Amino acid sequence: PALSQTPEPAAPILAAPASIRGSVINLVTGSPVPGAKVMVGDTAGAAPPLTVSTDDSGTFLAAPLAPGEYRLWVERPGFEGQEYGAKSASGNGTPLTLSASEALANIAVRLVPHGSLSGKVRDSNGAPVSGALVEAIRPISGGVLSLQAVAWANSTATGAYRIPDIPPGHYYLLATPDPSAPAQLASRPDALAPVYYPASPDLARAIRVSTPAGQETRDVDF
Repeated sequence: PALSQTPEPAAPILAAPASIRGSVINLVTGSPVPGAKVMVGDTAGAAPPLTVSTDDSGTFLAAPLAPGEYRLWVERPGFEGQEYGAKSASGNGTPLTLSASEALANIAVRLVPHGSLSGKVRDSNGAPVSGALVEAIRPISGGVLSLQAVAWANSTATGAYRIPDIPPGHYYLLATPDPSAPAQLASRPDALAPVYYPASPDLARAIRVSTPAGQETRDVDF
């Protein structure tokens, strides 16, 4: 008698893949942002996010993607990371829903560029202070006041400093002279004390400095 054969299970029918095409733009200048990392993850967390990069024209193509609901996040050094559809870097974005074989296009994400701060550090006699650590700091939310250094730089031989790549916001500046560098400072203990901008050891008397998106705030001198 003929042997009975067990039929092979039918291969699963996979839905035709979808895709997302879009661009990343500098919010301030309107110019394309090349080299940005674009991450597309399904809201169910069923698979690792798909990561692609923008090309020289600031455009990207995320594919292949299974049908479903996705969130799209973009980041690049020198900019605030942002989710598609969010009104701000810390805001919630808008999910993207893809059907089978859908080619979603014209998705634009506008990134907020960081700013910078520059100025000079001088002692009480007006002489430049070399090697001083200048920190841009801001309060951390919570029940107890605490400060967080966001970015920093050291002053040069002329006392000049420049802090690049600072997220837009309002900051206190703290200058701390380097006790190991200039001998003339080591002989003056008062000159080694940290100073908040513009010229106070007391945070309560400090003045916060604004760093607008994509701009340099100059002449912030101690």
